Amino acid sequence: MEILDFWILISIGIGGCFAFILIYLIYGGSKHLSKSITEIPELTILLPFKNEMAILPDRVDRLKAQLRINPNIKLWLINDHSADLGDHNRHKLKTSDQVVLVNMPPEISGKKAVLSQAIKNAPTEWVLVMDADTDLPADLLQPRAKILPPEASCILIPITPVKRKGWIPAFFDLDFLSLHYSGLASANNNRPLLANGACMLICRKAYLKTINLRKDWAEPSGDDVFTMFAIAKKYGVQSVKTLDMYDSPARVAFPKGFKNLWNQRTRWISKAGKIKNTWFRFVSVIVLMTQIVLIANGFLIWKYRELNWVTSITIAIILVEIVYLAIGSARLHRQDLWVFIIPAVLIYPFYLLSLLIFSTFAKSKWK
Repeated sequence: MEILDFWILISIGIGGCFAFILIYLIYGGSKHLSKSITEIPELTILLPFKNEMAILPDRVDRLKAQLRINPNIKLWLINDHSADLGDHNRHKLKTSDQVVLVNMPPEISGKKAVLSQAIKNAPTEWVLVMDADTDLPADLLQPRAKILPPEASCILIPITPVKRKGWIPAFFDLDFLSLHYSGLASANNNRPLLANGACMLICRKAYLKTINLRKDWAEPSGDDVFTMFAIAKKYGVQSVKTLDMYDSPARVAFPKGFKNLWNQRTRWISKAGKIKNTWFRFVSVIVLMTQIVLIANGFLIWKYRELNWVTSITIAIILVEIVYLAIGSARLHRQDLWVFIIPAVLIYPFYLLSLLIFSTFAKSKWK
């Protein structure tokens, strides 16, 4: 068999697996979730921060306005040794009985460590972990809100990036939505894949009972995805659920500049090799190999031009990607990104390979 024929078979195999994964995720994202949901009577919101006083007071003010309607929710502001807090800035946080500033002891630092300590000390059965740059859905904080699916120990919450102008933010927003929607959709199919700690509900008891199962404590970030997989391993895949709040997702304000966005993604991808889940690894490998196939096929088409099979395979892969991104971005209320989808699909293979290479040498740290 000629080398080209062998390559065509490889392209079909990899492209077929990639198309199957995306179609499977589209199906998962369209499924109707269980209506047998119950209330979470009490809730502690955990907001870890480090040197974020530029945005934190405004975020706390907005959260306080939301919390007034529900006295059963407490907000803990977890101070990870912020250098910009100080006595002169503490008053800006406007703490109260419902909003509490929690300072970490000197021996506990880093987002994962401070979150773990806060969860251990939280007084409620459920905790909601969020970032300082996240706005929570109003429906989530309503008194007697029915948000707890049956069997759930970890609940993924739909998140959408705040709209910003420019091609660079649009590309990174599409990148985030493709990842986040895959996590939500796969969880709906009872196959946990990805989680995002910018907004995530965790059963405190399940978290504490899975601490000893985890091997990721030396990693500086990634508490969200490692928590999810540990809970799924102990309590079953059905214990990871998705909050059915696509009509009012949480909103996260990502950085605006390329450098900060790039550093954010290197943090995300650097933990991928530490995740031992078979489904996660299968999806990750197929996505990576598909992007390599697209680059190689693009070169072959440019070089030889008359390769009909190679051209057909490449177009088919790109079309499936376009459909997936269009559905995912619409589901998360970002139809404004549709105009950027085709350029993003063409750039993504080079972006992913560059990110993977860079993250191999970059030191991961949060914020």
